[in-house]
Amino acid sequence: MKKYAYLWFLLLSFFSFIKSAQDGEPPAKRMKEYSPSIEIKLINAVCKGDLQGVKELLGQGASIFYIGVFGNSLLSDSASLGNEEVLSYLIDNGLGSCVDHPNNRNVTPLMFAAQNGHLEIVKRLLRAGALIDLKDAKNFTALSLAVFYDYPLIVEKLLNCGASVDIPCEEGFTPLMTAIKKSDDVMTELLLNAGAKVNIQNKYGFTPLMLAAENGDYEMVKKCLNRLENGINLQTQKGQTALYIAAKRGDKSTVALLLEHGARASLPRIENRFDTPITVAAAKGHLSVIRAIEDYYLNKKGIPTLFAIPGALEGMYKAYDGKIGPVVFYLAKKYKETGGNLPGYIQRLIERADQGLNFFWN
Repeated sequence: MKKYAYLWFLLLSFFSFIKSAQDGEPPAKRMKEYSPSIEIKLINAVCKGDLQGVKELLGQGASIFYIGVFGNSLLSDSASLGNEEVLSYLIDNGLGSCVDHPNNRNVTPLMFAAQNGHLEIVKRLLRAGALIDLKDAKNFTALSLAVFYDYPLIVEKLLNCGASVDIPCEEGFTPLMTAIKKSDDVMTELLLNAGAKVNIQNKYGFTPLMLAAENGDYEMVKKCLNRLENGINLQTQKGQTALYIAAKRGDKSTVALLLEHGARASLPRIENRFDTPITVAAAKGHLSVIRAIEDYYLNKKGIPTLFAIPGALEGMYKAYDGKIGPVVFYLAKKYKETGGNLPGYIQRLIERADQGLNFFWN
């Protein structure tokens, strides 16, 4: 803590030096005014949690409304460090009307308390009337900060006090998206139970469901689907759906689950109309995913052949280009069953495989 106070002293001394140079005053004179001023002593006492020292300095004329060089009020400093006794005294003795005073980055005392895990400080500020949904310079709220820094008790308290659950940050991430990105089951459950939406898209087009699929988290995908009313086939800016993302990962179980809930394997990416979940699964060598899609469409949708699904033929060529023998062999056999004519280079590959010979690539 002494180091913290010394840093404040150095910063204030530097700013006084600059101002002195600009005003034409001798730097030494300006530095004497701040070395150390009564306000610096007050900040030091607040940061130490020295309530008696705070009282004495205020009695000697230090201003309770003093604002530091970064715009932090005394409430912000005490909230950040978790000094509940000092914070309560400041609120009761003049700062009760300033509980939402933001610093230069629009961070309020409530946000400081939330991101540093000080539950009792959060409660005290809320009792003093702190506004719960204010945003900092990057659109983070106290709730989104508590989610990001993993303080579930604070998240629960804020939600119970009416915090808006779906306010996005600057990049469009909601608190639920942050929790899912971090694979935080406890936080996800809290937010879902509070009504967090699972079909909101961030600035890149990702939904919470897509982020869960990207993490390969089957249970998280399942939780999102249980709350999803519509939007299972929403696409990112690059045209990826949750199903496409799961297929790309080779996550057979998640692919099957998404198909059961209405995900479309025939939906191509916006950027490439020939690139579907089957195509990307083939290109990545995920034969089990191809079979899962085939099983669903043949047995539950009545599609006569795998090659009636867009992307299967392109997938065969992609697999050949990637020298993924098992996928090429499987898709080529299925294609021949439809009466399709294989290119000569793939036909020769299949013939060698049928003879028990090793694959070769032209």
